Amino acid sequence: MSSNNINNEFSDLYNVPNKGIMQGLQSPLQDEFKDGDYNQVKLIIDYVPFMDCGDATLRILRELAQLSPTQAACINSKIDYSTGGGLGFIKQVDNVFKRQSNKEAIISDSEHNEYADFLASVLDVDTLLAKIQKQAKNQLTYGNSVLEIVLTDTVGFRGGAINVYDAAMFRYKRENEKVVTSSAYLSQRWDYWYISRNKDKVVEYAMYPAFKLHEDGTYRSLIHVKDEALYRNWYGLPTSFSAIYFQFMEYQLGKYTTRGYENFWLPAAFIETYDMPMETDPERADEEARALVNQLANVYTNRGDGKKLPVVFRAAPAGSEPSTITQFSPQTHENFHTAMKDVAQSQILKANSWHTSLLEKTVGSIGNNSENADLAMITDKTVIKPLQTKILYPFQIAIKEIEKWVGYNNTAGLTIDLKSVFEVPTMPELPTIQNTINATV
Repeated sequence: MSSNNINNEFSDLYNVPNKGIMQGLQSPLQDEFKDGDYNQVKLIIDYVPFMDCGDATLRILRELAQLSPTQAACINSKIDYSTGGGLGFIKQVDNVFKRQSNKEAIISDSEHNEYADFLASVLDVDTLLAKIQKQAKNQLTYGNSVLEIVLTDTVGFRGGAINVYDAAMFRYKRENEKVVTSSAYLSQRWDYWYISRNKDKVVEYAMYPAFKLHEDGTYRSLIHVKDEALYRNWYGLPTSFSAIYFQFMEYQLGKYTTRGYENFWLPAAFIETYDMPMETDPERADEEARALVNQLANVYTNRGDGKKLPVVFRAAPAGSEPSTITQFSPQTHENFHTAMKDVAQSQILKANSWHTSLLEKTVGSIGNNSENADLAMITDKTVIKPLQTKILYPFQIAIKEIEKWVGYNNTAGLTIDLKSVFEVPTMPELPTIQNTINATV
């Protein structure tokens, strides 16, 4: 496949007719035990599935990140706190062995301006922060993120580009029953219908540090970053995965309430009839039962699409007792729904190592509140800074490769950095009375 329009090819991850985001979402466990299309797709392109039997978990994680209010809020809040301070520069330091003093090395104005001009000359710096935010969203949603390094050479002028793809598009290559860690694929979709018709649109990449020459004359490489998980060698899982059922519970609460209003909170009913022509004319009996159900749906609910029938209907044998109707009242008590909402929210927050006060405050305000100073400090060190380090890591590598490609000598040893919104600007030390006296003596 030509790489000329790779970004356009991958711009729409799931370009299928919109049937509604709430349709078909099942229990995460039920979906995970389905093989899906993997056994068919691997006969066309052999790859390593996200889970043992298929890729259902990726869809579940994506949809719950959109449909669970608390999970969505945690992801968006972490992105705000980790990127809200904006981009800056820092002198490259050893991330493993830190100095006793955590003070950053001073960057002069000339060093700052020179490096900023260089990046602007080889990269689209206006979109760099947005790409970092996309990287963070992938990492928090899927526990995986994928970044592409592009090295270009146009009429002797060398440059580069950095692209971030949805991690659901990424699969490691497998060949002869062995995983090829040096190669991977990107595809808009991995279902059999799409792959069987668009095999040529599945692009094979080299994994960093290797690069592969593509048909458009560019050298490209992928960097895959994952959150480590037990017994998972190739792909990661988000840290919030332990609360996946509570995320699903929040989705169900919204879905249940919506359908309750759609049905005017009509109690479900079990209707048993008699003298239906079940044995003599089954087709007619089926038509009569369907007509009864449709009439009830159209009269007593505000929709008649059959997705949630208001009754369960059973035809009793001829000669049975007269028809009976048994009602099942829905659970509409306010305390029940409040309790379930609170349980789900607390578990999701716990799995995310997040706090309600972080969701309720604007970016940067928590650090200025003395009541939350300890929470801000702990959150910054244990959640925000590790996330910043993880999402910046592939960008720093990509920029270093572009520096080598174009022949730039980074004498100041600078790299990009995300500033913490919890940081308080360092103020110059005010002179004390004793210092003033000493200075005048």
